[in-house]
Amino acid sequence: MLYKAPLIKTLAAALFLNLVFSLAAFASDSASVMQKALTELLPTELFPSADRIDAPAGDFLAARVYQQNEPIGFLYVNSAVVNSVGYSGKPIHVLVGLGDDGVIRSARLLEHHEPIVLIGIPESRITPFIDNFVGV
Repeated sequence: MLYKAPLIKTLAAALFLNLVFSLAAFASDSASVMQKALTELLPTELFPSADRIDAPAGDFLAARVYQQNEPIGFLYVNSAVVNSVGYSGKPIHVLVGLGDDGVIRSARLLEHHEPIVLIGIPESRITPFIDNFVGV
C-alpha cells in the first residue's frame, strides 16, 4: 500500500499537536492540584523536617523546601515532570518530596480518576504501595 508523503506529514503534525495540547492541559492540572495540596497540608506532612515551603516555580513547578532557612529539598507533582496518564486517560497526580541528596522524603497520592481504584482497589491499598518509594 502506498502512502502519500503529504498525508503522512499531516497525520504526524496532528498527532504532535494533540500531544502538545494534552501535555499543556496536564501541566495546568498539576499546578492546580499542587496549589490545593500546599494550602491544605502542613509542611511537615509533606516533608518531615520542613518548616517552610516556597511557592511553586520553574518549568516543573517545584516548590523549594526549607528547614530553619536552609534549603533541604523540593516538592513537585509527578505529572508536571513525566507522563502519568492512567487507564482513564487522565493523569495520576502524586506529590513527591525529593531531598537535595536525591532521596524521596514523601510521596502522596493527590488525585486520580482510575476506574479500578474507584471500584476495585481502595486507596487504602494504593497508599502503602506509594509509601514504599519513601527513602529510595
